[in-house]
Amino acid sequence: MSQRNVAEGRSAAPVRATLAARFNCHHSTINWGFKISARVQSVITGNVHESGVSWWRNGRRMPKNAGHVVGRSYHFHGTLKPVRHADHVQFQDYMTFRVNIGGRPGTGSLTWAADVTAKR
Repeated sequence: MSQRNVAEGRSAAPVRATLAARFNCHHSTINWGFKISARVQSVITGNVHESGVSWWRNGRRMPKNAGHVVGRSYHFHGTLKPVRHADHVQFQDYMTFRVNIGGRPGTGSLTWAADVTAKR
């Protein structure tokens, strides 16, 4: 598992965020991190309300990670445990925030997801 750029939004030109995931086999965990792109951060006018990562291991729902209410430049991160070699892991998060685009205020949202197999 490694770092990837993921598309945000529905604009014609993709906006890139950063999602990273690492399997730590010695501790039976996947450590993950997510950073909202600078372009999206530039229109966020308040805090980001993160729901907390939902995840599944081998098709079975696991306990949800805690959510956060933080600033737009926060590096979201967490740990999924337990995860063993060859486990199929799916995880996702949902965030909402206030925006101002071209002088028009509104509410924005962002969803990201990953689908991985843990390998040593």
